[in-house]
Amino acid sequence: MAPPSPSKTMKVLQADALVKQYERTVLEFVQQQSGHFVAVTDDPTFSSLLRSLLHKQLALAESCVTTVLDESRIVKDIQNALKNKQRVLVFIERVLGHKDISFLIKQIKTAFESAKIVVLSNEADVQSVAFLHEIGADNFIAKPISLNNLVEKVASTLKPQSKIGEIIEKGKALLAKGTYEAALKLAEKLLQIKPGSAAALMIKGDALYALNQKQMAVDAFLAASDNAPLYMEPLNKLVNFYRQEGDTARELEYLQALDKLSPLNVERKVEIGGAHLGLGNKQEAETVFDKALKQARKQASIRIKDVSQRIGDIYVRRDPVKAEAYYRKALDSVAGAHTEDEILIYNQLGMTLRKQGRWKEAVEEYRKALKIAPKDENLHYNMAMAMSEGKRYSEAVKMLEKALALNPRLHEKSPVISHNMGVVFHKQGNAATAKTFFEHALALDSSFESSRKMLASLE
Repeated sequence: MAPPSPSKTMKVLQADALVKQYERTVLEFVQQQSGHFVAVTDDPTFSSLLRSLLHKQLALAESCVTTVLDESRIVKDIQNALKNKQRVLVFIERVLGHKDISFLIKQIKTAFESAKIVVLSNEADVQSVAFLHEIGADNFIAKPISLNNLVEKVASTLKPQSKIGEIIEKGKALLAKGTYEAALKLAEKLLQIKPGSAAALMIKGDALYALNQKQMAVDAFLAASDNAPLYMEPLNKLVNFYRQEGDTARELEYLQALDKLSPLNVERKVEIGGAHLGLGNKQEAETVFDKALKQARKQASIRIKDVSQRIGDIYVRRDPVKAEAYYRKALDSVAGAHTEDEILIYNQLGMTLRKQGRWKEAVEEYRKALKIAPKDENLHYNMAMAMSEGKRYSEAVKMLEKALALNPRLHEKSPVISHNMGVVFHKQGNAATAKTFFEHALALDSSFESSRKMLASLE
């Protein structure tokens, strides 16, 4: 049998060296950085592979990993791990016990920004992977996976495994510290080493934007997008830039570009609908909002309530009738839940009805909410406002008195609330009490002309 060729031997040695490098990264994570793994998985094959890597191959203690099978305990177990550890890496199944739990990825990333998240799945279509990265996943494992590939995935999630990757991380750290000139210099240096690097162009763009060189920043973001067409971050930056500039047409252009790359993102579809509505494209807005709701129904991780409520919020100033329809859809999806969410939607629905002059219907919606939360002073206040709009001043005063009994400092929240209370008492014929509220409104805001005029009329 002929000996292996020198080139083949070299490749084997290089592969072995890389595996050793990956192993060192994992060991450093646990031993030097007090790192901990949380595995949210009901897959015995993956659990066995992870144990082989950590306990047999790397000889790490069994205490370095916590396995979670109960969805309700995930956040608590991560929190417990972070109490005594500096860093946490979470492996999480996209589907646990036949239930899509990808909604937890965003919750984990929001609650624990420093946590690294690796999503486990048997499927790896481009659209799903793009969406998972958008909502907070740092990496993705398509099962089954080999031991060597697993250690590579873990290491690359924990820290960059190349010199260029290390320089990019250094640039991000400089941006986080606010040393923008240094970040810009480092980005330029990296672009000399690797021309067209999208990551370097992003650092350059962020630094330029922070230095108020906005057009040059936009050029850098555009170049990053051109050099990495599937990279969504440059497009997100462009969306935010044009949103801040008030250029809704350009904002929409890049929102739609993002939607093509990641069409499963329901929240972005709602943003696209909102942009269309802002441009006066009513039919296009309705079409996109319908698509958002259809997509939400397909994804168990997205609550219909959230999507309907957001669409209602977008319509509320432009088209109260449409807003009402979406708030009712939101209520239908949580009917009988008796949660704070349900109360909030009733409140929003009531205000939308009042905008249409339908104060009686608004009162009925507030009554429904009060059955759930009889001690909510804001509901009593809003019902008083609705009754006042219907010229039912005596009943409105009774509701205000209930609101103030629940929270004697309610009128201190804002001059508007205090003024509105004064108006109701004035209409009911109680000038002395009205005067007190108008005076308090002016104490909160001395330029509040409405209260000043009402006080003058009472003199």
